[in-house]
Amino acid sequence: MDNIQIDKLRQLLERFYAGDTPPEEEKSLKEMLSSPDLPEEFLPDRKMIEAMSSLLPSDDFESKIALRIDSLAQEGPVKSKEAARVHWPILMRWSAAVAAVVILAVISIIRISSPIPAQAEMSSEEVYEQTAMAFMVFADALDKGTAAIELADSTTVDATVRAMDAFFQ
Repeated sequence: MDNIQIDKLRQLLERFYAGDTPPEEEKSLKEMLSSPDLPEEFLPDRKMIEAMSSLLPSDDFESKIALRIDSLAQEGPVKSKEAARVHWPILMRWSAAVAAVVILAVISIIRISSPIPAQAEMSSEEVYEQTAMAFMVFADALDKGTAAIELADSTTVDATVRAMDAFFQ
């Protein structure tokens, strides 16, 4: 490629990337990029434009779409039970989701708008009694846990002693 063709290629690429090329110029650009003596600096552009061209729909794509739309328009709306069965589960899921959101919103509004009842103040003696009772419950649970651990430990020791006696006899 000579310098004039390279300059023209650069201009076409600049216009192509800006989206300003009509179909004729795009065709010319593709032809220039498919040249066997293309400079190496334009190889990435060639690859990208070839990849983009492979993504384009075929020339008769629009006519196929128009024919399909016309055939659907002539058939009229679909009113079969099968079509309704397909949409029913989707409708039920959305209805359930909307109902859940509405219920959560109502509960939230009620909780936010209702006043929080004031807690009765306790005297120092009542606080002491409540704390003592909590400690008693905790100590009782701790004693039960400790007793269970001691039982498991003694059972394990007894089983180990019996196993060793049986082994050495």
